[in-house]
Formats: sequence, C-alpha cells, structure tokens
Amino acid sequence: MKVTIDDVDVHGKRVLVRVDFNVPMKEGRIVDDRRIRAALPTLRALRERGARIIVATHLGRPKGKVNPALTTAPLAARLGERLGTAVEQLPAVVGPEVEAAVNRLADGEVAMNTTRSKPAAPIFRTFSGMSDLPVSTSMATRSPGRSARISMAPLPWMTCSRVRL
Repeated sequence: MKVTIDDVDVHGKRVLVRVDFNVPMKEGRIVDDRRIRAALPTLRALRERGARIIVATHLGRPKGKVNPALTTAPLAARLGERLGTAVEQLPAVVGPEVEAAVNRLADGEVAMNTTRSKPAAPIFRTFSGMSDLPVSTSMATRSPGRSARISMAPLPWMTCSRVRL
C-alpha cells in the first residue's frame, strides 16, 4: 500500500523530509534548481498542514572534511525563496544545538541541515531520532540499500510523499 502525506496527521509533528538537492553549482550559485522545485508540492502541503519540517540533503561529497564550498546555505536560501518563508539553517550537522533548534520549530516552520562532513547514515540516524515521521521525495533514498533508508530503520519507514515520483 502506498502511503502519502495526505494519509497521515502531520500537525505539530516533526517531519524529516529527505530530499535530493544535490544541484549543479557554479561559483557558489545554483545553476539549475529543478530538484528543489520538484520537492515543493510535498513541502508546501506539509507546511499548510502544520508540520515542523526538517529538510535533510547534501551537496557534493565532502569525504570526511568540512568543505565550505559544499555548504547547504544556498540551497536553504533558494528553498526559502520558492516556499515564500525563511528556512532556518541548522547550526551544525549533529549535536545538542541541532536538537535544540529542531525542538524550537513551530508548526509550519522549516529547517535544513548544514554542511555535511560525515557519511550520511550517522547523520540520518540522528535526524530520525529527532523526528516523528520520515518522508522521502528522493528516488535515490527510496531504493533498497541506500544509507538514508537503512539509517531511518528506528522509525516506521514509509514512502510518504505528495506526488508520485
């Protein structure tokens, strides 16, 4: 059975939305934001229904080191422009300050992870522990064997999106 966000009460829930915003960049600017635009129907529906949204993505492959060129800040800014609301850039990748920021989110607010320096699995395990519901808009994370799907195992995993991909 295919579950969509329309089948779940998301009001007041912390919803982890795994997206693939690994978009082409040139000199720190987004060249093509079609991956961001593809996630908008799901993110708008979640906001309208009062979810507290944690967007998890990455840019490039940092190979264990913090690389300022791979920051998700331009992605958060563009997503905010497209959604018509501020998207809070989380202060770190993991840690108590991230958990505090997620807990401060109000209904309909959106936060996004910052630059990633570690493999995805531990990061998504951390985020999944801070969320009530996982949602995937990314084909890559819906495929068996991908780290995001495996690492969210403590949560009841659902392919839960607004539109068919």
